[in-house]
Amino acid sequence: MSIVFYLVSDFSFEEQVEDTISYSISELEKKGITKKDLKKQFANWAIDLSQIDRHEKLFFLIDDLFDEGQPAFSVLEDADPQVIVKYTKKRYYYEIRINNKERFYSEFIGYLENQNQSFELWKIWEGEYEPYHLRTHTVKNWTHDELEKIFGDRLFRQSIKMIKHA
Repeated sequence: MSIVFYLVSDFSFEEQVEDTISYSISELEKKGITKKDLKKQFANWAIDLSQIDRHEKLFFLIDDLFDEGQPAFSVLEDADPQVIVKYTKKRYYYEIRINNKERFYSEFIGYLENQNQSFELWKIWEGEYEPYHLRTHTVKNWTHDELEKIFGDRLFRQSIKMIKHA
């Protein structure tokens, strides 16, 4: 299981999707990445590379994410939310993915400031439902420090909910 960040609201939001280039195993090999490199990279992931179609585009390169042309974050509608719906009964659920931590805060603040409706930001442990350990903040102005309360710590201590009223 993993930490997941959500943007939830009764109003729809514009998705922001990264334009990351996906690669197949054969394309990675053409770029000089050997099977040995891939096996080493996925050693702890319980992935058997021999079972993957060599031409199916399943991989991306981290360097591509740090390209200045790529957005620092993605906002993707979650078509099948399973845990977040236990915490809140909003209509729309969006997963937030951080692609570039260095640019994330300033770009995400700009994204949030352009929203004219109420919404909630959540940090939850995807495999657990722990409503009694929930910490809630109401935010008037988005700042780097406010966002760091939810996005800054990659360790999971408790679920966090941040609310912005329109």
